[in-house]
Amino acid sequence: MNPQPSAIDLDRMAADFLTAVNSRDAKAYTALFAPDIVYGDMGFHLTFNGQTELEKWYADWFEAFPDCTVSLRNGFISGNSAVMEWEFTATLEGSFHTVPDTMRGKTRTVQGVAIVQLDAAGKIKTHRDYWSVPDLIT
Repeated sequence: MNPQPSAIDLDRMAADFLTAVNSRDAKAYTALFAPDIVYGDMGFHLTFNGQTELEKWYADWFEAFPDCTVSLRNGFISGNSAVMEWEFTATLEGSFHTVPDTMRGKTRTVQGVAIVQLDAAGKIKTHRDYWSVPDLIT
């Protein structure tokens, strides 16, 4: 049985998430996650194990998409699980993963859903983002 986080407040969690991600600070963002986070990016079909791998991924993301902004459209928490519907808008300004260089200078808005599990301290211990890569690159 998973330990239950103590009184996790979705509004506080969402505010912390938005502040960290919209500051484009990979270290602040990954501080929301447990040290042993397992993070799945289902769009790119990648898994990151631990804060170090995740911080590197987001540092590269924020460098390639320096104007990236994220908003939360909906969400809920039940026990130690949370679901958040998100939307990001970003312009590719550098090279990133498999995103074609022909996308440079183009702004895209992409929607997705994150499914997370929290540890007893309220840190995110598993995170899976579901989104469509074609929304980003076409």
